Formats: sequence, C-alpha cells, structure tokens
Amino acid sequence: MKKFIVKYEMEDDVLVAVETATEIFDKMDMDDCYNIYITDIRQFDVDNFCEPCEFHGTWYYWNDPLRMEIVRKKDGEVVAVGYGTDH
Repeated sequence: MKKFIVKYEMEDDVLVAVETATEIFDKMDMDDCYNIYITDIRQFDVDNFCEPCEFHGTWYYWNDPLRMEIVRKKDGEVVAVGYGTDH
C-alpha cells in the first residue's frame, strides 16, 4: 500500500500526516465545502525516499469532474486515482 507524507493547510492550521491515497481522497473530497489545501505531498518509495508529487483534486478534469489524482512530479506518472462524491 502506497503511503504519502502530506502537508495540509486548513484555515490557520497546518497539519502534516502520513496517509494512504484513500485517506487523502476522503479528506479532499469535501475541499469545496471547507478551506483545506495540500501544500506539499510526497510518496515514499521502496528506499524510503520521499518523491515529490502533485495533487489534482475534483474539477481538475472538466470532463471527469469527480476524479482526483496523485501524480509524480518527475515523470508525470499517475500513482493513485480516486473519485469524490457528488454532493
């Protein structure tokens, strides 16, 4: 199971957590309802090196608006995909 180090900013708080992609997608599914942003996300690889990634949230793809992705910065590879709820 892939793990990520995620830095969230919410209102005036900063939270750093180690989470799975599912946990990240569950948290970010409601980002249009409250102010939560991912300001840094990194994937652990087999050597415990933290590979920088980007988070693409809902409405990133207009033709697939509930799709969320975590993409590795160095090569653009999609490392995790999840879907938000229609709320």
